[in-house]
Amino acid sequence: MSLFDRLILHLDSAPHSGAWNMAVDQAWLESADAPVLRVYDWDQPTVTIGYAQNLAKLGETLPGWPVTRRWTGGGVVLHENDETYSVIVPAGHAWAETRPLD
Repeated sequence: MSLFDRLILHLDSAPHSGAWNMAVDQAWLESADAPVLRVYDWDQPTVTIGYAQNLAKLGETLPGWPVTRRWTGGGVVLHENDETYSVIVPAGHAWAETRPLD
């Protein structure tokens, strides 16, 4: 059985800044009418932090890299030489009700 009747595959071939990458994820989140799998790279080492993280409290525990806040929760993620992906599922899509472990 297929998970999706339609899936948008967005392979972003050019590396971008953390702010750009998070803005693209946000734009997909706000506008997608079908699930999106986006694969992308970073143009420099970057730290992303979840929306609930307190940047002031993280202080000197972070490397001296640019820091960008994610729209999602979670903790601190260091992006250096990694390929990153986002799975974006519109709230109205049936798959949005699926538990992550399923």
